[in-house]
Amino acid sequence: LSVGFWVMVLGLPLYHLRFYYTLFGQRGSVTHKVAEEFNESRHSGKTFAKGVQMDNLLLACASLDVGKMRNTAPDGHYPKLESWNGNMTEWNKSKKGDIWCGYFPGSFLLNWPNVAQFIIFSVYKNTGTTINAAFEGMMGTALAGLNVEFMIKLFPHGAAGRTCLYIVDGVQENHWEVLWYVRKRGWHQKHCTYKGEAIRFYNDADKGGLQARGVFGPDGKLDPHLTWSRTDDWNQKLNARYQDLRSEACEPGTIVYKDPNYAAYGEIACLVDVALVLLLFLISKSSRNTKMFGMSWHVSWMMSFMNPSVGVLHNDDGDVMGWLSFLSTDVVVVVFTTLIGAVFAIVATLIPRMGLLNTSKLQDDSVAVTHSITTVWSECTRYFLGGKRSARRFQLEKQINSIEGLSADVRDHVDGAWWETFDFGSWGNRRYLLQLFDANAAEIRNILQVVKKCVLSETFKGDHIRFMESVQSQVHELVAVTAALMWLCMQAASDGVVDAREAEQIAAQVEVVVEKEAALLTAFKAASPGISDDLSDEQIFIFAVGVWSRKVRDFALKMTSMIKPGTSKFRMKCILSAVTSVRDTWPPSAMIKIEHVKYAVRNWL
Repeated sequence: LSVGFWVMVLGLPLYHLRFYYTLFGQRGSVTHKVAEEFNESRHSGKTFAKGVQMDNLLLACASLDVGKMRNTAPDGHYPKLESWNGNMTEWNKSKKGDIWCGYFPGSFLLNWPNVAQFIIFSVYKNTGTTINAAFEGMMGTALAGLNVEFMIKLFPHGAAGRTCLYIVDGVQENHWEVLWYVRKRGWHQKHCTYKGEAIRFYNDADKGGLQARGVFGPDGKLDPHLTWSRTDDWNQKLNARYQDLRSEACEPGTIVYKDPNYAAYGEIACLVDVALVLLLFLISKSSRNTKMFGMSWHVSWMMSFMNPSVGVLHNDDGDVMGWLSFLSTDVVVVVFTTLIGAVFAIVATLIPRMGLLNTSKLQDDSVAVTHSITTVWSECTRYFLGGKRSARRFQLEKQINSIEGLSADVRDHVDGAWWETFDFGSWGNRRYLLQLFDANAAEIRNILQVVKKCVLSETFKGDHIRFMESVQSQVHELVAVTAALMWLCMQAASDGVVDAREAEQIAAQVEVVVEKEAALLTAFKAASPGISDDLSDEQIFIFAVGVWSRKVRDFALKMTSMIKPGTSKFRMKCILSAVTSVRDTWPPSAMIKIEHVKYAVRNWL
């Protein structure tokens, strides 16, 4: 529900005009809606267009216009929008010539759905895994963007080009050419086979930032009814541009590329790049989000790069709006919308409640694991010291099996906590100690699998009662003191600091455990006649208790050594984590496995 809520909220700017206007300003569908509702505003005080000056309905924000804009052109001239500043008179949307162009440039409008898309594919089980998935998606997007930037270095204009005019004996036979110039987007050309199509493109050219436009007919002359320019100077530029196109020595109908290198070998280079990058994504051991976003954006951007109608857009005007000019490229806009999506994906796991934070679960996890393990050992001991076989063994089997699932959650939470804290401050110590504790618990779980086998197969016949009675008190005592030691270790690990008092308590308890181990060994030697089929389960159980005790004791001794200088600070630094991630993404041994190669080649083809 939280994901759906945030997707709905972030979708409002595209489907609700008031939010659209606030975020993106007076451009696109808002301009048309303002015009539709203006007349209604005279009859109803609640329409969207209320307060908008009538003359402003003719204004539209250009692609990179943001914030408060003012039309500085004289009356009767085509609008010229400039950014409002404090040196100008007061800005007001109800004032003639003042319009709002939103907080984001128009380039964000087309890619805004990427925000919702990124949220849907990034939110996972908890906050840590969501941050991890968001980071992986951003890395895939960034890698695809870096590849495009590399290709731009090779071919600065990409496949950008235009259709060579159909000039035969000086006549443009049955073809119409539409030319227009858009501020910060440059010259555009559209070849049309009939006049109606030319008129449609002529009208569509006016989407903000237009400087000049015109339709040249089959006779090569500018149609006086289908031409407009901001100034006479731009009208001359329009005619000069057309004459330049007419004078080109090229085959009519063929594409004339801006970059001569692209014309020579660009298509081959791009096709090789597309295939190679896709294969590298597939053959790597990168995560699902990295592959999914990396491959999809790679294909999308390279399709635009290889499209003669798009290629690489350049800002060749002299009035580029400072730092906003770099937002004119899809790569930069997608990276920004991806970042916005990542932020709200994380927010979705925190609001309305913080229950998905891994850091909030570490303490409860360690308590639950310790309680489960110590309880199972106590219950198994009580069962073995009983006098008969019972259905209780199946309950013990279920308890032992359940520890595996609980421990898997602990591992997820410990790993996910790194993405929430990056091991800053005391969190590095805490995570490190809990990782050690979980590793020790994993070894104990393996021992319990052996105990489970003994519990299920023991028949309580033969010398069982005699043997177990002879070691009964020693087993009980060792299990009790080992459980107490395990609780001490858990408490010391849970806060990330092993202080002198805790180390002293642990050391004292270790001595007690060693004493009880020796007592059980003495009693075992006295009671056991040696290797016996009759007592095999009992002997294995006693041995398992001793191994468990030794594992906990070794872990406790390792913890007490951490109060010494130079051993008290542990954390995985971001640089080390990045190096580890790169190494895990490109492991040669895993990449050349036949099954992985089959997967990569199959999906690549």
